[in-house]
Amino acid sequence: MSDSVAFVTGASSGIGRAIARRLAADGMRVVAAARRVDRLHELAEQRGERAAVYCGTKYAAWAITEGLRLESPPGIRVTTISPGVVRSELAETISDPHARAVMTECRRNAIAPESIVDAVAYALGQAPDVDISEIVVRPVRQR
Repeated sequence: MSDSVAFVTGASSGIGRAIARRLAADGMRVVAAARRVDRLHELAEQRGERAAVYCGTKYAAWAITEGLRLESPPGIRVTTISPGVVRSELAETISDPHARAVMTECRRNAIAPESIVDAVAYALGQAPDVDISEIVVRPVRQR
């Protein structure tokens, strides 16, 4: 099962959490999604599925924002900004030495936070009748 990937919803508690933990323990790559991000981070620390949980929470945030956009009355603009690797203090806060080294290497080509600020300003600076639904901003070297 090590080359398989499971997407588990409701992974912050109950059955979903138990499934995510079991599948990860069995060697499967797990993408965990849930509304309670703090519990997903706790799960990630316990199982070592940091990247998968992070991706799951990013997708969940996108899905929630897209739902908000669809349900908002006309005239309300909703934009999802999806940043790639951005310089931050995250690598310095990781206690696991291996995970910290991986994160440090990953952030070697990170972009400045101001790049994301520029994307937000672009979306907000549009004419009132223009809605920018989604902007993805990532470093050139990120794949």
